[in-house]
Amino acid sequence: MNIDTTHFDEQVGKLGRPFRMVFAQRGKHKKWINRVLKYDWYYVFKYYDDKSLFALHEDYNGRIFEKLNDKEVKKILL
Repeated sequence: MNIDTTHFDEQVGKLGRPFRMVFAQRGKHKKWINRVLKYDWYYVFKYYDDKSLFALHEDYNGRIFEKLNDKEVKKILL
């Protein structure tokens, strides 16, 4: 996956659809790693063409392990 979660600028996906990150939300799970409390994170993006959402779920170690579609994002995060 080649999506940048460090800024809110426009990006273009593999299929040519433009999108941008609209917000990041801390998850409910947390874990102590090397004496630092780490959380999982959700990065939510919006496509410009149809206004649908998708999200990437990142674990405590900074690895993306799940992609959520529009329906899942609205159910879990909104």
